[in-house]
Amino acid sequence: MKKKRLCKHCGGEQYRYRSNTSTLVAEPCECLATCGCDELQYRWVHVSYETGRIVPEAGPNTYEAQAKCKRCAPVYELVRRLNEARFPTKHGGKSKPITKEQKPLYAYLRQWVKAWDEGAVGFTLCGAVGVGKSQALVAAARALVEKRRVAVRFSHAPQLLHTIKLDIERGLASSARFHELCQVPVLAIDEVAELRTEWEQQIISDVLLARYQAGLTTMATTNLVMVAEDGGLDDEELVDQLGSAGRRVASRMHEFMPLLVVGGADLRRLRPADKQAKLEV
Repeated sequence: MKKKRLCKHCGGEQYRYRSNTSTLVAEPCECLATCGCDELQYRWVHVSYETGRIVPEAGPNTYEAQAKCKRCAPVYELVRRLNEARFPTKHGGKSKPITKEQKPLYAYLRQWVKAWDEGAVGFTLCGAVGVGKSQALVAAARALVEKRRVAVRFSHAPQLLHTIKLDIERGLASSARFHELCQVPVLAIDEVAELRTEWEQQIISDVLLARYQAGLTTMATTNLVMVAEDGGLDDEELVDQLGSAGRRVASRMHEFMPLLVVGGADLRRLRPADKQAKLEV
């Protein structure tokens, strides 16, 4: 039997990424156009008055109705979820080069995605600058959308705080973005402790505490948690960055988004030859 030839643009996934903006944009692939239904993922069908079932041809006892296309509707739904997640273009591709030292981390993330269930415990990736924390965070979050069809939001903490501040300056009583992040099933926050003012500390603390109380999965990265001399985790700097409620928030983070140390060299300084084969979460 002749092997079916996959689309050269999407590899048979029926969607692809467009990366000419700061946020990764997913879109249906051209190969999906062969489905024949319209862009609303609906198609016209003939339904029997007597049985209420779809019949192949029109007749005196049938009427026309619109039914969701079983082939392309799931693709459009996935595209919608990917775009709502707002993944950054830099880390949002299908796979990225990683070093040999990172393989245990990616193996853990693959299992975590596979076992994920509503309200599952998340994680906080901590380590030095440039070791691949943001890349791993986006890879895990994107895999949840692509493989588990989960609603995810990605936010870079400094940019998130800037957006909420602009909402307040425009006279809005509350920020829709803030409430969305408190309620979305899975939230991924990059640089969660890059906080400069008491107001920023309060906003991030409020988001984390709200999600803790609601039992919602939360993932994050931080440069602030380092390995102590005794081999344990020294989170005092994280506590300080989270402000007046820092110790309370950090304690809850240990429970619902435990710290995972990411080691290795600064990937931005490695020569291309030092980077290993691509590995996909």
